[in-house]
Amino acid sequence: MMQDTSSVASSKKKWFTTITLVLSIAVILYFLLTTDGLDALLTLSKTIQLQWLGLALLAVFGRYLIEGYVLLMLSRHLDPAWTFQKSFTVGMVGFLYSALTPFSAGEPMEIYTMDKMGMSAGASSAVIVVKALIHQVVMMVYCLFFVAVRLAYFRSVLNNIVVVILLTLVVNSVMITIMLVVMINNKLTQKLLRFIMSVLLRFKWCRRPKRLYRKIRNQLYTFHDGAALMGRSTGLYVKSAVWTLIQITLASVIPYLIYRSFTLYGGSFFTMLAADTFVTMAAEFVPLPGSSGGAEGGFYLFFHDIFGSTIFPAILLWRIIAYYSSIVFGYLTTWAAAKKNLI
Repeated sequence: MMQDTSSVASSKKKWFTTITLVLSIAVILYFLLTTDGLDALLTLSKTIQLQWLGLALLAVFGRYLIEGYVLLMLSRHLDPAWTFQKSFTVGMVGFLYSALTPFSAGEPMEIYTMDKMGMSAGASSAVIVVKALIHQVVMMVYCLFFVAVRLAYFRSVLNNIVVVILLTLVVNSVMITIMLVVMINNKLTQKLLRFIMSVLLRFKWCRRPKRLYRKIRNQLYTFHDGAALMGRSTGLYVKSAVWTLIQITLASVIPYLIYRSFTLYGGSFFTMLAADTFVTMAAEFVPLPGSSGGAEGGFYLFFHDIFGSTIFPAILLWRIIAYYSSIVFGYLTTWAAAKKNLI
């Protein structure tokens, strides 16, 4: 019976992911076919400079490699025998499931994969949470830096940009605070967990709240053991943050490379870097796989004046290079790892 329920849940998840991906592609195709986007795409295909798209793909691969390297540094702090091959595979699993699940939730699958590779649940949870925390902090600080130095540009694009910035800042701060509390303060975490469970019990949103409470509590104990092992490794965290900054920059440079591939000139490299960083951070809170809809809408809003009539082909190439490639390469990496019995 449990297996049947699991199969039904898995089937629903696959259908949800498939429908979302189809809708994401349909949105782009709709604009291409109902505007001058298709004509612009056909015109661009004759003059497009492939070397710039090649650089965009290299930026994507660089992002993957850095993800593996950051995971390697954090993992070897707890397991000196951990290999780059394992870290790279875990990173690609994260990219794959972040692209296929709502709110870019690839971290649980990374923890599961590391557990299958032989790392304890506590240690793997600590590694992934620390990595996610570093990424969240670096992304927020980097984005605020860009907003500060390009505030006039952001205001010209969106009148109520201050409200959007404050909302994004609040959501990010809440997420960072929760991760820090879970890592550092065991007592406060237990109180928070009991409060959440009391709410679930009061509104009858959970059939077996006590069983769920015990399961989560045991996982938290295991996680805190791993977090204690990570310790206050300031040098390690700073090094990971620097590489994460480079990784985010590689992802944010893709629109500029697409812009140059269209033989367009005059656009500010720094402004495009700022715009993509902001769009990426804001789109992370769209509750659909790959931030579908929000990512495309944000790109259109911030890059329309830069790309002009080529905006829809730009969105199409941007999503293929920055998003759909994660699904393709993530799947190929996990398939190869499974064939080698690595996972």
